[in-house]
Amino acid sequence: MRRMALLLGLLAPLLFAATGAAAPPTRITVAFDDTFPSFLSAVCGFDVFVHLEGTVTATLFFDQTGTLNREIDTQPSLKITFSAPSTGKSFSYPSAGAFIQDYSNGGVVGSPVIATVTGLLNGTGSTAPNAGKLVFNAVVVATTPEGIPVVAFTSEISASGHFNDDLAAARCAALSGP
Repeated sequence: MRRMALLLGLLAPLLFAATGAAAPPTRITVAFDDTFPSFLSAVCGFDVFVHLEGTVTATLFFDQTGTLNREIDTQPSLKITFSAPSTGKSFSYPSAGAFIQDYSNGGVVGSPVIATVTGLLNGTGSTAPNAGKLVFNAVVVATTPEGIPVVAFTSEISASGHFNDDLAAARCAALSGP
């Protein structure tokens, strides 16, 4: 009986050993302080600029084989400002939330992705901001030099929360003259 217990004691770690631990996550932080023209210029009929300021952190998660299977992006200090120099008006809002991408094929270009966006999604300056949860089918269209997949949404799966019917119109209203 003692031999059986000893044998089980020696073999148990081998019998129940994990097949391998996942690789540790990789964190990449990018700082922004950029201003660029907005597509809203064409919609509003006057020049509109966007200023991004703050940091975004991408955390990449890998399985036991080292294959990328999930990414969570956060931006706790990112501030987005829309401005219209001709009217002297602007508005800012924090981009607070998470962008989660679940990769089915390692995040290689052309592979499908389920992308989930949660939190404060878009400020308007004139109405309640868009906030909630959006889930999309997406596809990987490129990879950054740091190895972060770039995705494009292909279709919406679900939405819950508050969303403005016309986000562009609300932003133009906030930036228009007196």
